[in-house]
Amino acid sequence: MKKKGEVTSKLISLLTGMSDTISFRYSGNMDQYNKFKSSKISEGKTMEETFSSFIDQELLFINHNEADNNKTASRHEDELKENLMNTDLSKVIMQGSYHIDIDSMDFIQAASHDLDRRVSGAVHTAIASYWIKRWATIKVNNMSEGMLQDRIDNIAPGAEESKHTIIKQEITKINLVPEKLETFYKAVDRVKVTFTCNIPIITLSDLREKDLGKVIQFDCIIIGPTPKKLDIETGKYIQHVLIQEIESQAKNNNPIMIKSILHGDDTNNIASGMTKRFIGVYTVQEPKNGAKVESEKMLIIDTMFIQDLEEKAEVTLTPHELTIVKEMADVDTENYITKLIASFCPKIYGRELEKKALYLSLLGGSDFEGYRKESHLMLVGEADTGKSELVKFANTVTQKSSIVDGSNATGVGLMFALDDYDGMKILRQGAMILNSGGHMIVDEYDKMPKQEQKKLNQAMEQQRATYNKGGHMGNAECKTAIIASCNPENERWNEGKTIIDNLPFDASTISRFDLLIRLKHETLENQIRAKMLHITKSKRGEIEQAAKPEWIKGLLNYLRLLKPVFTPEAEELLINKYVEFTMIEQEDGSLPIQTRQMEGIQRLCEAWAKLFFKTRITTEIVEDVITFYQECLATIGMKVDKGISQMDLRGHSTNKEVYFEDCFRELAKDNDDGFVYIHDLASELSKNHKLFYSDDTILRYVEARKTKGWLYEPKVGVLKKQ
Repeated sequence: MKKKGEVTSKLISLLTGMSDTISFRYSGNMDQYNKFKSSKISEGKTMEETFSSFIDQELLFINHNEADNNKTASRHEDELKENLMNTDLSKVIMQGSYHIDIDSMDFIQAASHDLDRRVSGAVHTAIASYWIKRWATIKVNNMSEGMLQDRIDNIAPGAEESKHTIIKQEITKINLVPEKLETFYKAVDRVKVTFTCNIPIITLSDLREKDLGKVIQFDCIIIGPTPKKLDIETGKYIQHVLIQEIESQAKNNNPIMIKSILHGDDTNNIASGMTKRFIGVYTVQEPKNGAKVESEKMLIIDTMFIQDLEEKAEVTLTPHELTIVKEMADVDTENYITKLIASFCPKIYGRELEKKALYLSLLGGSDFEGYRKESHLMLVGEADTGKSELVKFANTVTQKSSIVDGSNATGVGLMFALDDYDGMKILRQGAMILNSGGHMIVDEYDKMPKQEQKKLNQAMEQQRATYNKGGHMGNAECKTAIIASCNPENERWNEGKTIIDNLPFDASTISRFDLLIRLKHETLENQIRAKMLHITKSKRGEIEQAAKPEWIKGLLNYLRLLKPVFTPEAEELLINKYVEFTMIEQEDGSLPIQTRQMEGIQRLCEAWAKLFFKTRITTEIVEDVITFYQECLATIGMKVDKGISQMDLRGHSTNKEVYFEDCFRELAKDNDDGFVYIHDLASELSKNHKLFYSDDTILRYVEARKTKGWLYEPKVGVLKKQ
């Protein structure tokens, strides 16, 4: 037979989980319940009176504990204030900030959700008290000996007759006229208080059953919040937030996710994608009023306080390194750009044009209000052209970026997504928003459905993403540059089709990209041999890389902050070149020439100036970029034979067209049929390294002259003038 204490324990257990409804179902042993009921009736008490009396007793206990906690927290706050007043606080107001370490776990537990308020209150009170005491002390010290002695003689009986008592009197006088200190108190309140709790920082993967009920501290990423609600009992906001362990800290590559409850001002300090430091209690979520008590309960973090974490420190170059590279860019320009190109994805042979384009996209234009500086880039190529490797390498030299697989991405998901987590709807921000200020690398862009591609168009141009469905609304900035790669339509470039028909997206999507480059397979014998040799050397680790990815990242971080501007002459030249370019009659199905292209070329000029540490964009830079832009468009078959100066990217003004034709004619004289073998032509052109600095450059130029009809290929590997 169970004892009376066991029955009472059962009742307590029942009442602990019961709701505020009038009636309820008892789930225990009915024989024991009837026995308990009979004993109370024999005492002249009804069950209603018994339950009411029990609840009143519990409430008295709860209120008493709350009062004790408040007293304890207040005592700790006062102790902190007194300790601070013994330190030098004279420069705090001028500095505008103050940081303190909290060592007392008792204080942290007692303050609970008011930890931030109590620490800030203690610091602000200590600062004000410090100065008031200092002013009072100065005033007393400046008194004459006679006046001070008169004040001491007039001290009320029972009080200590000392100078210290007079200082206390002066402090009281100052405090009696707070209106005179209004400006002072405002200055004190403006002091930003930060603190660190000396609790071991753990990871969510470390949590075990024994940690339930303990105060813990950890770093995490905000996945998504629910709408705020008002807690009627406390009068404070509460908010449920889904958080995730930082991936680099996760065990077995499986980041832990858990729900957290935020209180008060902490609800104003979070947004999806932020990395924060949490201090809270590891506990379980109790059922809501009237809900059934489940055998399994959800684990949560009852948050006491969240702190901002500094973003990952940017990689920087030392002043000495910057001085050397600046001098090289100015004095030895050709060697500077050659080494940069060779260091970008060194496992990929050649591809100088594409690597230059990637550098320009990574730098972006100058930051002017109302205009985007992000320069979007698209690489189009068949399989085995190296496009994916190139864009993925870009991810290793950017400070803020992420790689997205186009086949698994949607336009909406890249901006916002509404996820369901254990019955909780979470509006999560996607990569386009989380990487604002950085880059989003999209591989296999063509695998993304066209309707999804279009959803990105507005965000790419307007730099904002919006969401409004089912009562969930989101509006976020996304100043993110997109670097993408894709295959042509139907995986192969068909020379018999128009440019638009060969691209796996429509003209409106294409117009969002400042640069679009087609990567072709190597066809010249010396190119193929050089590529195979490069691959074998790379596997043996024999490829020299002048700059490591981390060094390139540091260089780009510095250059990205520059803000070059156009000289009047350069601006006029760019406008003239652009107008001439729009006058070129393009074939049907070519890319549209719009105002966006003009703005894109401006961004490229600004990025090119940044790459060479320039703060002014000269006519020479405009000529360089126009030529570069011409070469990019020529890869996809656009006509660019007007308005483009024949000047290579290193600023040499030698006429490429004249040099090419002279070499071709000289070689044709040695053949009765006027034939010129491609490998002989390539060998001759490469003697002028300033104009034809690689086999890839030669091949592109030969293809461009074939497109213009100046020469043709009567048989493989043989050229002849038309």
